[in-house]
Amino acid sequence: MPFTIDYLNPILMDYDLEVPVTYNNQELIFPAKFIQFGYSYKFEIDVNGITVFFERDEERNFRAIIDHFIERRDDRINKELMQLIAESLTAMLK
Repeated sequence: MPFTIDYLNPILMDYDLEVPVTYNNQELIFPAKFIQFGYSYKFEIDVNGITVFFERDEERNFRAIIDHFIERRDDRINKELMQLIAESLTAMLK
């Protein structure tokens, strides 16, 4: 079932979903939560045990928000993987 956003539904607050990504010839599934804040929203995604938030930037592309202390010390954060997750979110919202 494709994931859609209903801006007119005030009851919709959080929604759990899975984000599929193909990375290094492996099919990966990342658990995610859709979080709505009024007219805005973001996705909270568990990427290999690290919480990463994805939100739209000024150009309507997704960007990853990661605690900078974790990003500097953790090799589980991979920019290519973050880009693939952002692309998957974009495709899911079409």
